[in-house]
Amino acid sequence: MRSLVRMVSGSSFRAMKRLQPSPQWDNPKFKLRSLRGEDDTWGDADAAKNTNNGNNKSKKVDFLLETPQQGDENNATLNVSFHVFQTVDAPSLADPVLRCMASCMCDEPASRHLAIQNEHHTKFLYPQWRAFLSPFMTEKGNYCVVAYDHGDKEVAAAFMYRDMCDGLPEESKHALNHGVFRPFLGILTEAKQQYASKTKDFDDGTRGRSGELWMRATNKKYRHHGLSEELIGLTLDEMKDHGYQKAVLQSTGDFTKRAAERNGFRVAVEIDYEGFPFEGGFPFSGTEPPHTQFWVLEKDFM
Repeated sequence: MRSLVRMVSGSSFRAMKRLQPSPQWDNPKFKLRSLRGEDDTWGDADAAKNTNNGNNKSKKVDFLLETPQQGDENNATLNVSFHVFQTVDAPSLADPVLRCMASCMCDEPASRHLAIQNEHHTKFLYPQWRAFLSPFMTEKGNYCVVAYDHGDKEVAAAFMYRDMCDGLPEESKHALNHGVFRPFLGILTEAKQQYASKTKDFDDGTRGRSGELWMRATNKKYRHHGLSEELIGLTLDEMKDHGYQKAVLQSTGDFTKRAAERNGFRVAVEIDYEGFPFEGGFPFSGTEPPHTQFWVLEKDFM
């Protein structure tokens, strides 16, 4: 059985990755951005070396991590590479990320609650979540940080971030604005309005000030081993490299909220599911503990 052991500390882990470049995900021609490069060179590993006049320091675009489970012969080594790319530039990489995220959102506590409340199996939500997420994959400015398992050849975890000033694509609004998902659109809208009343991040001329870490997904079998928390750190590094002064994160569950707080985020908006009114009812009432609130959290880089 394959297993991922707990990661070492973030700083030493990131340093280790820089020293262990691996082959690219599937196709070396995909344009991926170096995680820890000294500039924003785009292109495959060979192109990066040529651009840097033969000096390929930190120009490899992904990295190898071997994590053998000590003392258990049934656990194999897990080879994970980390990638950063703009989704519109790498559709063949974005599609497995889309599948991973849509599947994980079916198991998200509030989403699962809405499905059960409406007498649907959680798998019923997959096409709706896919319809919501798909438009983002073709939009400029939507970046993805991915952990890819080369052993099982699948996305282990993925985070996406974009500028806080970017609104929802119209197709995504349509996907949420009917049936089971309408309460989700309602609480997302309410949370954004509450946050906007407390910050200047939506004022004219603020584009580029705040980045939103807006979607996170960890494949179920890779959870509870520190991979998600490592990706938060890597994503924050990338957001700082892009020049953002602040990171904003929306959390629909307690696990993400606690991971964010461990990475220096603080709560800016808190909405109780139990008392959130929507169209004459309380659709989130009864969401399983400890996932009883919707949060907006923020972290200043300055």
